[in-house]
Amino acid sequence: MRQAFPEPRLMGGDLSDLQLESCRKDPGLAAITFAKLDLRALPSEARYDFVTANAIRYGFDDAGFRDCISSISGALKTGGTWLHLTSFTRGIRKSPSSREPRHFPMAIPSHFRSFRTSRKLLQSNGFGTIEFRKFLIPVDLPMQDLGAAAIQTHTVTTTSGERLQFRGALAQPWCHLVATKG
Repeated sequence: MRQAFPEPRLMGGDLSDLQLESCRKDPGLAAITFAKLDLRALPSEARYDFVTANAIRYGFDDAGFRDCISSISGALKTGGTWLHLTSFTRGIRKSPSSREPRHFPMAIPSHFRSFRTSRKLLQSNGFGTIEFRKFLIPVDLPMQDLGAAAIQTHTVTTTSGERLQFRGALAQPWCHLVATKG
């Protein structure tokens, strides 16, 4: 982002001290300020033009997801944008579903929400323009022989040529969420 937008003041955040330290030591990220941040509780006095997050929304339960949307909305200036690469389902569900594999007790529960449910929550938190842009992966990710215990990401190509992305046996319908605060 620094190369694409050299003028703006950039800030990166994470909950992991190890990740933050790694970023602070990277000379390519020297002009970026890094801080311990939780998307569920961003400082509301800081007004951002742009917030981006990558593939974390699925880990929030219902309350955490609501807190995340509210926090991001509160941290954005009017006209500010949230860009998030994440997965949503196309199906309409009355409530989000959660999967916690019984065979993998150390697995992190994954929470899936529909476009419709997510749109309603975003609108109720002041987001006016909301787009779900399908993420088409441009390369094949082959299944590798990593052993039975390894869960890996791979693609399966449909007869129409679309690459579906899987994490283990679970299809992940990745998309970019682009939401602008009204």
